[in-house]
Amino acid sequence: MLLREIGKAKAKVARAFGLEPKHDTRFAANGERLLLKLVASLPEASAYNAAIDVGANIGDWTGVAMEELSAAGISKYYCVEPIPAYARKIESRFAAIGKVELVERVLSGVSGGTAEIFEI
Repeated sequence: MLLREIGKAKAKVARAFGLEPKHDTRFAANGERLLLKLVASLPEASAYNAAIDVGANIGDWTGVAMEELSAAGISKYYCVEPIPAYARKIESRFAAIGKVELVERVLSGVSGGTAEIFEI
């Protein structure tokens, strides 16, 4: 389930109608928490046992997803994050919880080649 991509699409639509502030990263304000609550309430949610946060950064979305999706039976979370400094923060943040697995990889829609990792 790529909930983050669904959230991004929802944010674009909501922003177009003036319902959401642009570039607001607060989960209470940007609608992602509401989206997670909606997904957790769907009967189909119980068919899944894991959620994936691609481009996890320091795991903020994963933390909110853990709060909202646990009632739906989601018990495993994968954080995909290629930047080493962010990966270390994810490890330390979720080490005691045991539900989060870190995947230090770059994901791309293009096969082969190399990826340049940088921070802004």
